Amino acid sequence: MAVPTVTLEGEVFFPNNIPYDEAKLQFKLSRRARDAETDTLILDDPMVVETDLVGKFTTELWPNARGDIFTYYTVELVPNSDAKSCRGQKPIWIGEFQVPESTGILDFTDLLGMGASVAEIPPEDLLVFNEGFELLDDLLLTYAGSGEFKAVPGAIVNTKKDDYAYEIADNGEATPDLTTAGGTKLWAVPKPAGTTRNSSVKSASPVGMML
Repeated sequence: MAVPTVTLEGEVFFPNNIPYDEAKLQFKLSRRARDAETDTLILDDPMVVETDLVGKFTTELWPNARGDIFTYYTVELVPNSDAKSCRGQKPIWIGEFQVPESTGILDFTDLLGMGASVAEIPPEDLLVFNEGFELLDDLLLTYAGSGEFKAVPGAIVNTKKDDYAYEIADNGEATPDLTTAGGTKLWAVPKPAGTTRNSSVKSASPVGMML
């Protein structure tokens, strides 16, 4: 008996509603599992799907709700360096989700629980970094930016892997620990207690980073 799959559709946009064209979404099952009805082993190899010129994508995923053990999918956006709108961007952690059994087409946004018809990546998620060295190439967060992209002294920038975070320094600081490609100056500081990869850290400033 063949293992069933479910069709997943979605759209990915920048916060300014420009489509994230020709970007690569990487889906990965959290661990190997067996389909409970067919006893088929389901591998956890990553699967990459590319968005089209208007930011849309379609893919087929195994409904892991059928598994013999608990699993979940993770998804990251891996920008395509050949796509104009993606140049200079870093991999973006989007989230974790489960796929139920379905005979219809599932909406990517609904699975992530965003409650919107378009899977628009929040500005704070565009500023996720795996490690501090990735900040060196960042051009999004600047002192001249606006909203979540404005570098506000005192705001905290978190990373997934480092044991410390970064505090935005004043623009006039002469000896920061790190300066981004966009000119933002940062101090290395202890990571706030109790934070995890999937929690958000909000400061009193407009900048809040997802771990």
